[in-house]
Amino acid sequence: MSEMTFNDCLATALKSEELVSEWDRLTGYRLRALGQRSPIDKMVDDATGFGGAKGSEIAGEFIAFVFDYLWFPLAGVSDE
Repeated sequence: MSEMTFNDCLATALKSEELVSEWDRLTGYRLRALGQRSPIDKMVDDATGFGGAKGSEIAGEFIAFVFDYLWFPLAGVSDE
């Protein structure tokens, strides 16, 4: 079996309903909803500043979270 890559780690994290739900609760974001918005939701989000670049920022924050708190420990990397 091949070693896990960061992309594998990220995909596994995104599949974890509990992890995403708790991350949303702690950050106040709706990560899961970013890819599941209806056209009217997208228009409202864009008008209120939640969509577009904000969605990319939210995804970027989740990726950074996974990298720092899941990937580093799994890969045995130390930031010291």
